[in-house]
Amino acid sequence: FQNAPEAPPSVAQAEKKMEATQGYSLKDILMMMKNPQFCLVFLLTGFMTGSFFNFTTNANPLMISVFPDEEVAIAGVATTCAFIGVVGALCAGCFMDYSHKFKETAVALCMASLVFHILFSTTLYLKTLWVQYILAAGFGFCVAGFLPVGLEYAVEITFPASEMISSNLQYLSCQGFSLVIVQTVTLLLNAYGPIPSNIVLACLLLLCSVITCFLTRNYKRSTASAPPLENKPKIET
Repeated sequence: FQNAPEAPPSVAQAEKKMEATQGYSLKDILMMMKNPQFCLVFLLTGFMTGSFFNFTTNANPLMISVFPDEEVAIAGVATTCAFIGVVGALCAGCFMDYSHKFKETAVALCMASLVFHILFSTTLYLKTLWVQYILAAGFGFCVAGFLPVGLEYAVEITFPASEMISSNLQYLSCQGFSLVIVQTVTLLLNAYGPIPSNIVLACLLLLCSVITCFLTRNYKRSTASAPPLENKPKIET
Protein backbone atom coordinates (compact mmCIF):
# COMPACT_ATOMS: atom_id res chain seq x y z
CA PHE A 1 0.00 0.00 0.00
CA GLN A 2 1.12 3.56 -0.71
CA ASN A 3 2.36 5.33 2.42
CA ALA A 4 1.07 8.78 1.39
CA PRO A 5 -0.59 10.38 -1.62
CA GLU A 6 1.73 11.69 -4.30
CA ALA A 7 0.23 15.17 -4.04
CA PRO A 8 -0.35 16.69 -0.57
CA PRO A 9 -4.07 16.93 0.22
CA SER A 10 -3.89 20.54 1.44
CA VAL A 11 -1.79 23.69 1.24
CA ALA A 12 -0.69 23.30 4.86
CA GLN A 13 0.53 19.74 4.24
CA ALA A 14 2.39 20.87 1.13
CA GLU A 15 4.19 23.61 3.06
CA LYS A 16 5.01 21.25 5.92
CA LYS A 17 6.50 18.74 3.48
CA MET A 18 8.50 21.48 1.77
CA GLU A 19 9.94 22.75 5.07
CA ALA A 20 10.91 19.22 6.13
CA THR A 21 12.75 18.51 2.90
CA GLN A 22 14.30 21.89 2.09
CA GLY A 23 14.97 23.47 5.49
CA TYR A 24 15.92 27.12 5.36
CA SER A 25 18.92 29.22 4.43
CA LEU A 26 20.43 32.62 5.17
CA LYS A 27 18.52 34.00 2.20
CA ASP A 28 15.22 33.05 3.83
CA ILE A 29 16.25 34.78 7.06
CA LEU A 30 17.26 37.96 5.25
CA MET A 31 13.99 38.00 3.31
CA MET A 32 12.03 37.81 6.55
CA MET A 33 14.08 40.58 8.15
CA LYS A 34 13.25 42.80 5.18
CA ASN A 35 9.57 42.60 6.12
CA PRO A 36 8.81 45.89 7.95
CA GLN A 37 5.92 44.40 9.91
CA PHE A 38 8.05 41.49 11.09
CA CYS A 39 10.76 43.92 12.19
CA LEU A 40 8.21 45.77 14.34
CA VAL A 41 7.11 42.54 16.00
CA PHE A 42 10.77 41.53 16.35
CA LEU A 43 11.47 44.73 18.32
CA LEU A 44 8.27 44.49 20.35
CA THR A 45 8.91 40.93 21.48
CA GLY A 46 12.47 41.77 22.49
CA PHE A 47 11.52 44.96 24.34
CA MET A 48 8.61 43.38 26.23
CA THR A 49 10.53 40.25 27.18
CA GLY A 50 13.51 42.35 28.21
CA SER A 51 11.27 44.47 30.42
CA PHE A 52 9.95 41.33 32.08
CA PHE A 53 13.42 39.90 32.75
CA ASN A 54 14.60 43.28 33.99
CA PHE A 55 11.79 43.49 36.52
CA THR A 56 12.36 40.00 37.87
CA THR A 57 16.10 40.70 38.08
CA ASN A 58 16.06 44.18 39.61
CA ALA A 59 12.89 44.15 41.71
CA ASN A 60 14.73 43.25 44.91
CA PRO A 61 17.56 45.83 44.67
CA LEU A 62 15.00 48.41 43.53
CA MET A 63 12.74 47.88 46.53
CA ILE A 64 15.44 47.39 49.16
CA SER A 65 16.17 51.11 49.04
CA VAL A 66 12.56 51.83 50.04
CA PHE A 67 12.00 48.82 52.34
CA PRO A 68 15.42 48.41 54.00
CA ASP A 69 14.08 46.25 56.83
CA GLU A 70 11.82 44.03 54.70
CA GLU A 71 14.32 41.87 52.83
CA VAL A 72 12.34 38.67 53.35
CA ALA A 73 8.99 40.25 52.47
CA ILE A 74 10.13 41.88 49.23
CA ALA A 75 11.83 38.69 48.04
CA GLY A 76 8.48 37.37 46.86
CA VAL A 77 7.68 40.33 44.58
CA ALA A 78 9.82 39.11 41.68
CA THR A 79 8.61 35.54 42.22
CA THR A 80 5.00 36.70 42.12
CA CYS A 81 5.66 38.62 38.90
CA ALA A 82 7.25 35.56 37.27
CA PHE A 83 4.55 33.13 38.39
CA ILE A 84 1.65 35.35 37.31
CA GLY A 85 3.53 35.95 34.06
CA VAL A 86 3.20 32.26 33.24
CA VAL A 87 -0.54 32.52 33.83
CA GLY A 88 -0.68 35.63 31.65
CA ALA A 89 1.11 33.90 28.78
CA LEU A 90 -1.33 30.99 28.96
CA CYS A 91 -4.37 33.27 29.05
CA ALA A 92 -3.10 35.43 26.18
CA GLY A 93 -2.45 32.37 24.03
CA CYS A 94 -5.91 30.93 24.70
CA PHE A 95 -7.59 34.28 24.01
CA MET A 96 -5.82 34.70 20.67
CA ASP A 97 -6.66 31.16 19.64
CA TYR A 98 -10.31 31.89 20.35
CA SER A 99 -10.64 35.45 19.03
CA HIS A 100 -7.79 35.88 16.49
CA LYS A 101 -7.56 39.53 17.58
CA PHE A 102 -3.79 39.73 17.42
CA LYS A 103 -3.33 43.48 17.11
CA GLU A 104 -5.95 44.33 19.72
CA THR A 105 -4.35 41.91 22.18
CA ALA A 106 -0.88 43.34 21.54
CA VAL A 107 -2.06 46.94 22.04
CA ALA A 108 -3.93 46.08 25.23
CA LEU A 109 -1.00 44.18 26.78
CA CYS A 110 1.57 46.88 25.96
CA MET A 111 -0.57 49.71 27.31
CA ALA A 112 -1.57 47.76 30.41
CA SER A 113 2.09 46.94 31.08
CA LEU A 114 2.95 50.63 30.89
CA VAL A 115 0.14 51.55 33.28
CA PHE A 116 1.09 48.87 35.81
CA HIS A 117 4.75 49.89 35.68
CA ILE A 118 3.94 53.57 36.25
CA LEU A 119 1.65 52.68 39.15
CA PHE A 120 4.29 50.40 40.65
CA SER A 121 6.97 53.09 40.39
CA THR A 122 4.85 55.94 41.75
CA THR A 123 3.30 54.01 44.64
CA LEU A 124 6.64 52.52 45.68
CA TYR A 125 7.30 55.40 48.05
CA LEU A 126 3.97 54.96 49.80
CA LYS A 127 5.67 51.97 51.45
CA THR A 128 2.61 49.75 51.23
CA LEU A 129 3.99 46.33 50.43
CA TRP A 130 0.74 44.57 49.55
CA VAL A 131 0.05 47.19 46.88
CA GLN A 132 3.42 46.44 45.30
CA TYR A 133 2.60 42.74 45.21
CA ILE A 134 -0.67 43.40 43.37
CA LEU A 135 0.91 45.79 40.87
CA ALA A 136 3.86 43.44 40.27
CA ALA A 137 1.41 40.62 39.57
CA GLY A 138 -0.52 42.79 37.11
CA PHE A 139 2.69 43.87 35.39
CA GLY A 140 3.91 40.29 35.10
CA PHE A 141 0.57 39.11 33.72
CA CYS A 142 0.63 41.68 30.92
CA VAL A 143 4.29 41.91 29.98
CA ALA A 144 4.94 38.14 30.00
CA GLY A 145 1.64 37.55 28.23
CA PHE A 146 3.04 39.35 25.21
CA LEU A 147 5.51 36.56 24.36
CA PRO A 148 2.96 34.16 22.78
CA VAL A 149 1.31 37.15 21.12
CA GLY A 150 4.58 38.17 19.49
CA LEU A 151 5.37 34.63 18.35
CA GLU A 152 1.94 34.05 16.81
CA TYR A 153 1.76 37.55 15.32
CA ALA A 154 5.06 37.03 13.53
CA VAL A 155 3.85 33.75 12.05
CA GLU A 156 0.60 35.36 10.89
CA ILE A 157 2.21 38.24 9.01
CA THR A 158 5.03 36.20 7.43
CA PHE A 159 2.93 33.27 6.17
CA PRO A 160 3.73 31.18 4.14
CA ALA A 161 7.34 31.59 5.28
CA SER A 162 8.75 28.97 7.61
CA GLU A 163 7.43 29.15 11.16
CA MET A 164 10.78 27.80 12.34
CA ILE A 165 12.61 30.87 11.02
CA SER A 166 10.08 33.23 12.57
CA SER A 167 10.17 31.56 15.98
CA ASN A 168 13.97 31.34 16.08
CA LEU A 169 14.34 35.01 15.20
CA GLN A 170 11.82 35.95 17.88
CA TYR A 171 13.74 33.99 20.50
CA LEU A 172 16.94 35.67 19.31
CA SER A 173 15.24 39.02 19.87
CA CYS A 174 14.14 37.98 23.36
CA GLN A 175 17.61 36.89 24.45
CA GLY A 176 19.52 39.75 22.83
CA PHE A 177 17.33 42.63 23.97
CA SER A 178 16.88 41.10 27.43
CA LEU A 179 20.64 41.07 27.95
CA VAL A 180 21.01 44.69 26.85
CA ILE A 181 18.02 45.99 28.81
CA VAL A 182 18.88 44.20 32.05
CA GLN A 183 22.51 45.33 31.96
CA THR A 184 21.61 48.93 31.09
CA VAL A 185 18.92 49.31 33.75
CA THR A 186 21.12 47.61 36.36
CA LEU A 187 23.91 50.11 35.69
CA LEU A 188 21.46 53.01 35.99
CA LEU A 189 20.00 51.59 39.20
CA ASN A 190 23.41 51.16 40.81
CA ALA A 191 24.72 54.54 39.68
CA TYR A 192 21.71 56.87 39.96
CA GLY A 193 19.06 55.06 41.97
CA PRO A 194 15.55 53.78 41.19
CA ILE A 195 14.01 56.89 39.60
CA PRO A 196 16.16 57.07 36.41
CA SER A 197 15.95 53.32 35.90
CA ASN A 198 12.16 53.40 36.24
CA ILE A 199 11.92 56.29 33.79
CA VAL A 200 13.98 54.42 31.19
CA LEU A 201 11.80 51.33 31.49
CA ALA A 202 8.63 53.43 31.30
CA CYS A 203 9.89 55.10 28.12
CA LEU A 204 10.64 51.68 26.64
CA LEU A 205 7.12 50.45 27.40
CA LEU A 206 5.68 53.67 25.97
CA LEU A 207 7.63 53.04 22.77
CA CYS A 208 6.17 49.53 22.64
CA SER A 209 2.66 50.93 22.99
CA VAL A 210 3.29 53.34 20.11
CA ILE A 211 4.77 50.64 17.87
CA THR A 212 1.71 48.41 18.29
CA CYS A 213 -0.45 51.11 16.68
CA PHE A 214 1.45 50.59 13.41
CA LEU A 215 0.97 46.82 13.27
CA THR A 216 -1.08 45.39 10.42
CA ARG A 217 -4.27 43.38 10.58
CA ASN A 218 -3.32 41.39 7.48
CA TYR A 219 -3.31 37.94 9.08
CA LYS A 220 -2.14 35.80 6.17
CA ARG A 221 -2.15 32.43 7.93
CA SER A 222 -5.67 32.84 9.30
CA THR A 223 -6.90 33.98 5.90
CA ALA A 224 -5.30 31.01 4.14
CA SER A 225 -6.69 28.46 6.60
CA ALA A 226 -10.20 29.92 6.66
CA PRO A 227 -12.82 27.74 4.92
CA PRO A 228 -13.97 29.12 1.57
CA LEU A 229 -17.32 30.84 1.49
CA GLU A 230 -20.04 28.82 -0.10
CA ASN A 231 -21.57 30.28 -3.19
CA LYS A 232 -25.18 30.74 -2.27
CA PRO A 233 -27.67 31.36 -5.07
CA LYS A 234 -29.30 34.75 -5.10
CA ILE A 235 -32.99 34.84 -4.33
CA GLU A 236 -34.73 37.21 -6.66
CA THR A 237 -37.59 39.20 -5.24
